[in-house]
Amino acid sequence: AGVALQRVCVVTPESAGAGHWAVEQMLRSGGFSAVLGWPGVLDMRDLRRLQLAAETGHASGLLFRDAAVATQASPAALRLRLHGPADRMEVEIIKSRGGQPGARWRAAA
Repeated sequence: AGVALQRVCVVTPESAGAGHWAVEQMLRSGGFSAVLGWPGVLDMRDLRRLQLAAETGHASGLLFRDAAVATQASPAALRLRLHGPADRMEVEIIKSRGGQPGARWRAAA
């Protein structure tokens, strides 16, 4: 996919709290273009801290969360929901600054 694996840093935290801290530090540092995280449970305060860290470090933060939290409020600028199998994936915009919530796209197989 064009990702230089020698430039990828994988962190395996020992606890959820350590994982949240690691994601926040990577976002804030300015040393990463993008940080992907699977954070589990986050409250609004946690989400806001991560958003501010990403803005401070000029990084993109992508959090992969359970579909059950899609209806909860979030400070994120963009929220997407993925549906279906990989060969017929559908992407729905839940929230987008200046965008069209509810818009859907299907991935080409």
